[in-house]
Amino acid sequence: MSKQNGATRVVPATRAANQTIDKSQHAAPRFAAQGAIVFNTPEALDEFAEIVADKLLERISARQEVKQPAREYVGPTEAARALSISRSTLHRLRHEGAPALKRGDIFKFSVPELIQWLKNRSTK
Repeated sequence: MSKQNGATRVVPATRAANQTIDKSQHAAPRFAAQGAIVFNTPEALDEFAEIVADKLLERISARQEVKQPAREYVGPTEAARALSISRSTLHRLRHEGAPALKRGDIFKFSVPELIQWLKNRSTK
């Protein structure tokens, strides 16, 4: 659902969204038909996006403690697995400035550096 002036946007509803959005605010989302959340203002959508990004970062950090590889630099498959993301997402992050070391035609990643980069990126 979207109005012409761009003031209303709809995104799929999730269980996490229901738990983290303060519904007492006037700009809080309202629930539309068929499991969608309607954001009445761009600020409400931005707030929701920040909440989702923070939750994702928490999950990645929690999984990182268990899955961190022993080596300093790892290939894209191992780095993506350690962060619980796809290789294509890692590729996109590299193009957005994620730290990587190029060895020949292959990029190597330091998982702790990637996590720090993601944390710094989410706080900006």
